[in-house]
Amino acid sequence: MSNTIPIIETRKLKPLKHNNELIDRSRLLVYLSHINQKKCCIINAPMGSGKTVLLSQFYREQKPIKPMVWLSLDKNDIDPTRFFLHLTQAIQKALPDFNRQVIFYHSEANDENDKPLQQLFLDELNHQPIAPTIIIDNLQYLEDCPWCDALLNLIEQSESAHWILSGQ
Repeated sequence: MSNTIPIIETRKLKPLKHNNELIDRSRLLVYLSHINQKKCCIINAPMGSGKTVLLSQFYREQKPIKPMVWLSLDKNDIDPTRFFLHLTQAIQKALPDFNRQVIFYHSEANDENDKPLQQLFLDELNHQPIAPTIIIDNLQYLEDCPWCDALLNLIEQSESAHWILSGQ
């Protein structure tokens, strides 16, 4: 884990572009459009099965209607500072009033130090006037990460955000 604030990689904050020759996923897109009735939806399928393409289609279809947040993960996102910085930036892209100064800092010495900053992040998310749908793609990169409880806690305590998590 690095002590420096990571550089924001804007490519992580938007879905991949795709060509027009796509498989008809209208049934799945309709299912995903009802996600606002659930707090969290998990899409778990093998690599290459079309999860990212499906979610990209859904993102583009829903973006004119409601705030859509996109975050693609990679192996470096195991660093909680990097992960939460990118998540904050992705949320701010969809909700410009979101306070981007709220980032996660993980102190290995004392986990109690983390709680106020996590609460600030959560409070900022819960006080947004419009509930976003937050898509996190490639969640497998966070497998066995020591701070995943903080992310699960964030998802559980978010009052209005809808989460779509995708991984293999």
